[in-house]
Amino acid sequence: MNNQANQIIRKILKNNMGLKPNERCLVFTDLLNEEVDEKQKLRRKKLPLIAKAFFEEASSIAKALYFEYLSLGSPANEPPFELWEIAFGKPCTKEFEHLKGKILAKTLSNEEKIFIESAVKQKNESVDVVVALPNYSTSHTFFRKLLTNTCGARFASMPLFDEDMLFGPLSIDLEGLKDNTLRVYEVVKGANIIKINAKNATQIEFNIEGREFLADYGLLDKPGSFGNLPAGEVFIAPNEGKTNGYFVAEFGPTFKFNNNLCFVIKDGYVREIIGSDNYAHTLEGIIKKYPQAANIAELGIGTNKKAKDPLNILEAEKIYKTIHMALGDNSSFGGEVCVPFHQDFVLFEPNVIIIKDNKSEYLNFD
Repeated sequence: MNNQANQIIRKILKNNMGLKPNERCLVFTDLLNEEVDEKQKLRRKKLPLIAKAFFEEASSIAKALYFEYLSLGSPANEPPFELWEIAFGKPCTKEFEHLKGKILAKTLSNEEKIFIESAVKQKNESVDVVVALPNYSTSHTFFRKLLTNTCGARFASMPLFDEDMLFGPLSIDLEGLKDNTLRVYEVVKGANIIKINAKNATQIEFNIEGREFLADYGLLDKPGSFGNLPAGEVFIAPNEGKTNGYFVAEFGPTFKFNNNLCFVIKDGYVREIIGSDNYAHTLEGIIKKYPQAANIAELGIGTNKKAKDPLNILEAEKIYKTIHMALGDNSSFGGEVCVPFHQDFVLFEPNVIIIKDNKSEYLNFD
């Protein structure tokens, strides 16, 4: 990492995260543990170097902790219990170590979750700030939810992070991003239905009545703050069992599909994936193993005018004038589905129709 990159990282820690000298900051990443193409291998080998740069800058401001673990293979998996021990402290995690297997399998009952929350509250030894830099996102995990919602930690989720993002979407003026994100939020909040169509044959309807939109604009300096860096989206967990239509995806997490995939969605679940790209078989395998992975988990709207790269989902879902849809887990942001999978897909040039109080209007991005 060059000096300019280090300066930007320091600025992120101080300005976005509000890291202070008397606090503890946890930085973690995962290590290559699977076969990937050469381009992805190069990016993934750079990620621990970026994580260590964040750790070194954090160490110059506050007490910093660092952890690496082998890649878990898909987003929304709970991280290794060793990371829990670092984040919450061993005296705390000892109280619920007997539930380790159920934690990692995401099969905890509501009563067991309440027990763990109580143990964490009583011990109150968690870290203050978390910079999560794995390849597979930990956003949609009980681990993250406990840290932010129960412990008040500030959590920056940065899966698939690339150094170029420091000079692109992370270079945006924070106040400008906040204003634009909240402008979109004000238009969509309180909607009952959102309909989306696009030139690529996407036509889908999301029922969001009673659910709340969340705005992510990159200021994570308040207790319990959580979001992506780079930031820039307004998102919601649609009502389970009520999304219907067709969603045509042109890009995967880090690549363009050889052939577009069409998700056929009925009553809130993907019922069929039409298309010959190999990723269709990957998704079908995941859904066969975890049927709840077919759940329509999220609808998001991008608001970052400096986000440009469609080949990295962390940045792509923030691109202004796009929307994204995710499959799988939504239990950490207002939904009811808990499954070790969460994957977003971006749609370009959508028409977004907002239905609120029996009135319809198009979302005007400009």
